Amino acid sequence: MKKLLTFMVFGLSLFVFSGCGISQKDWIQKEYYENGQLKTELNYKDWELDWSVKSWYKNWQIETDYNYNMGKQNWKQKQYYENGQIEMEANYKNGLLNWKWKEYYNNWILSVDYNYNINKLDWIQREYYENGQIEMEANYKNGVLNWSMISQYENGQIKLKWAFENWKHTGIRKISDKNTKKINEVNCDKEDCSKFIAQLYK
Repeated sequence: MKKLLTFMVFGLSLFVFSGCGISQKDWIQKEYYENGQLKTELNYKDWELDWSVKSWYKNWQIETDYNYNMGKQNWKQKQYYENGQIEMEANYKNGLLNWKWKEYYNNWILSVDYNYNINKLDWIQREYYENGQIEMEANYKNGVLNWSMISQYENGQIKLKWAFENWKHTGIRKISDKNTKKINEVNCDKEDCSKFIAQLYK
């Protein structure tokens, strides 16, 4: 989410650019590097209902590419590493009600993969190690009332596994030690899970 906050600050800074004709329905704003090379271009249409932002590194490689349709509340965001590889891509529909967010390491390996359907309060979160091994997977239904999560070490060994149902711990929890590979289990349907939960925050 750091990239989203960065974009918000970045977007606000664009309003200080030269070349803005606010009396017109459509207009363009541009910012340049000291050597005269184009750095950022902002295009507005229909009084800001539709607009796009593009920025470039000094090597002319594209850095960001954002497209917004505020009337339909749909927009797309893409960010790139300086070598041209994609770093982040996000797609939003109906504002923040339905959206997808992906991030990548600088070796084309997927780092983060989030899918949200806020209307149904269902979403899936996946995070990966740089070797491609999944680090965490969480599935939510009906918001946070019902959800499950699995976390793994880089070698694929399960680190922890747990679930909630109607805000209550349910099912068998597992937590393992990376070095000894010892697995501790507790059945939250029959036992108190508080000690198990405490192990997660040691």
